[in-house]
Amino acid sequence: TAQIKAVKQQIKQFYKQHPEYDQNRKRLMTITGIGETAASVLLSNYKKHEFKTSKQFVAFIGLDPKQHESGTSVKGKSRISKIGKADTRKALFMPALVAYRINAFPTLINRLKSKNKPIKVILVALMRKLAVIAFTLLKIGQDFQVERYK
Repeated sequence: TAQIKAVKQQIKQFYKQHPEYDQNRKRLMTITGIGETAASVLLSNYKKHEFKTSKQFVAFIGLDPKQHESGTSVKGKSRISKIGKADTRKALFMPALVAYRINAFPTLINRLKSKNKPIKVILVALMRKLAVIAFTLLKIGQDFQVERYK
């Protein structure tokens, strides 16, 4: 318990010393479903590298689709690549679950449900969407607007 308190104090101190990180973290927390932990993880991954596009950011996290093919005979299911940051994917799972439960992105959810996609596929699609939105907000420097991303 003492170590947790000490680490939380160090985190607060870091955000006081670096107001741009604190502002960006609060900006990410305006996204429906994103909490403090997910915002911090996304921000740390965004700041580590200079990404030019959201596709690069999503690929870095490992949420980009990957085809499983071998010539003309093997045609497997598409999956996410999982090459990248597992901790970031873990941090995005709960926000995606919250976004699914409150129907934050009804167009995407209804489209995937109409195609009879399993819930986990819908959650991964929401994780990817949240990562793309986070990248866009950090890139342009604006807060989340619900109407724009419905």
